[in-house]
Amino acid sequence: MRRVLRPFLALTAFAAATAGPAALHAQKSFEGEVTMSISMPAMGQNLEMTYLVKGSKMRNEMAMMGMQTVSIVDMDAGTMMTIMPMQKAYMKMDMKQMAEQLGGEQPPPKITATGKTETIVGRECEYHTIEQAGQSMEVCVAEGMGYFNANAGRGGMGGGMGLGAHEEIWQEAFKDGYFPLKMIVNSQGMGMEMTVTKIEEKSVPDSAFEMTVPEGYTQMQMPGMGGRGGG
Repeated sequence: MRRVLRPFLALTAFAAATAGPAALHAQKSFEGEVTMSISMPAMGQNLEMTYLVKGSKMRNEMAMMGMQTVSIVDMDAGTMMTIMPMQKAYMKMDMKQMAEQLGGEQPPPKITATGKTETIVGRECEYHTIEQAGQSMEVCVAEGMGYFNANAGRGGMGGGMGLGAHEEIWQEAFKDGYFPLKMIVNSQGMGMEMTVTKIEEKSVPDSAFEMTVPEGYTQMQMPGMGGRGGG
């Protein structure tokens, strides 16, 4: 189980990196459903992740290595709960603690617009390279769509790369919106590539983000990865 959970947690951190910093909410944040295709060549994994997004809350569903998961993130509260139906298990995590353990204090990121553009799901985006602490990723950012889960930078959470910190740098680089349609990550020996395959703007009910543990489920903790108690 640990062999499965560690890459899953890395993937969760990777997905959180798409969210952008907290101060970027001059525009209305996106609300609706986003479908992403994710490839991890080193692990021989290709999967689809579905996100529901509303304000500072996210719900994502995916299957990886035969394990189906549902994760609910509340960035205002700094919490994440993951439900694993096949294992009848769940995990609760402190996002700030996880970010510190995955990345710790990070220097300011270097964000560079490449001038290269691409059209993905009918929307144009521009590639930016982001370098920080020896790690790098390339993100194709769409403007004019607001800031995808703009509150997700709170508590320094940034997918292990500290992307939630140094907000003034992000504000300067992405004045007209930050909505990643494609992301290529090279981090800690685990390369990942994400491409958005569908975007549906719609109203999402608050009930989609309720953190309720099903009866009979056992709490799991991953040592060294920010698990915390609570029922």
